[in-house]
Amino acid sequence: MGPVRTLDSGPVQTASVQELVLPPNPDGSCKLTHLSQVKLVVRNQHGHLLDRLSPWATYVTEPPVVGHAYEQRIWNPKPQDKHKWTSSKPKKPDNLKIYESHVGICTQEQKCASYEDFVRVVIPRIVKQGYNAVQLMAIMEHAYYASFGYQVTSFFAASSR
Repeated sequence: MGPVRTLDSGPVQTASVQELVLPPNPDGSCKLTHLSQVKLVVRNQHGHLLDRLSPWATYVTEPPVVGHAYEQRIWNPKPQDKHKWTSSKPKKPDNLKIYESHVGICTQEQKCASYEDFVRVVIPRIVKQGYNAVQLMAIMEHAYYASFGYQVTSFFAASSR
């Protein structure tokens, strides 16, 4: 592991910033592999250690135990595993008909729906009704799906569900 550098900004108790630098592997690749779990632990003003997610996390998953913090994962797939666009960009429509939807609640089953469910159940309905744009609500990770995404846990992480 690389050096840990601490920058103190004066007498404020909670104003220290720490940085961990991990040098790359000898071949230039990242030391943290795709889907590695990382954890951020902070000490609060009372001296307690708290698990936190980075506000810039790009992928987080539900914890195995309800009530625990979400788990941050490294999203860095190999180049051959990254998404490759196969369709061209659609032409701009003359008018805009927007269908607003939430992927997680697009099913009548007692479960959190997946993107596959959305494609199978909702997309045909959108096309049949003549909509030409889709607005997906709350695609970022959030702890409580019944809130329609108002309790966001990671603004930059699309839902792992």
